[in-house]
Amino acid sequence: MDKNNIIETIGSITKMEILESIRHKVINGSLVLKNILPFPCYNRKNDGLNLSKNLVSIFILLRYPYSAEQINRIFKELVRVKIIKCYPSYGEITISGIIYPCIRLKNLDNYDLIPYIQQFFQKNNLEIMNYKDIEGLVVIKIFKAFHIIKIAEGLYLDTTEKEKVYIRIPGSMNWHDFDTLTKKIKITVNNSNFDGALGAIYRFYGSEDVIRIYDKEMTFEKAQELKLKYLNEIKGVHSNITKRLQFQ
Repeated sequence: MDKNNIIETIGSITKMEILESIRHKVINGSLVLKNILPFPCYNRKNDGLNLSKNLVSIFILLRYPYSAEQINRIFKELVRVKIIKCYPSYGEITISGIIYPCIRLKNLDNYDLIPYIQQFFQKNNLEIMNYKDIEGLVVIKIFKAFHIIKIAEGLYLDTTEKEKVYIRIPGSMNWHDFDTLTKKIKITVNNSNFDGALGAIYRFYGSEDVIRIYDKEMTFEKAQELKLKYLNEIKGVHSNITKRLQFQ
């Protein structure tokens, strides 16, 4: 691993997943969600991967948005006092056009800890959301730290979760266009078993828009193939838009 190519930075990932409210093992009357099917476009039957707790994410919803500095200081203290081992992430969940601030917990091996975590947040002046009955497909945006390595031009490997790669794209996309392109690409590749999401990685010279690919069987060759497929499809979309504008 070439240390010169290692990048430690922050950014965000946007994805769509089915979430549902948790009624038990939470503070009474509070709103906590969990994802029913992590990485929804990834077929676990192909590799024998079971839906275990280390894949499920827990989302504690907050009443108000808070500054990144305040949130991260609280997260650091939460880990320091050893209530949990996993480091939380701040995020936003959009449900029926309403944005709810949230805290995501991954790899939480004991759900009995959830009310203690909620109480810790309350003691640190974070107000948690009241319970609502939620079950459905929602947009999730997570602000997170990245520790990645450049493995090719415009292609990054996650050093902490090696089943994830990030493909740099020339500009931002909306979810509908990305979903359409992904479905088209899945038809044209030999191995279509992967899950995709949109993201942004902040660099010194500005943000880079990326596509996150999740695949437990990811290889460098497959990552390169998907990069070329996505870039070619995006180039085609941009070309068509330019042609339409020229004839207006």
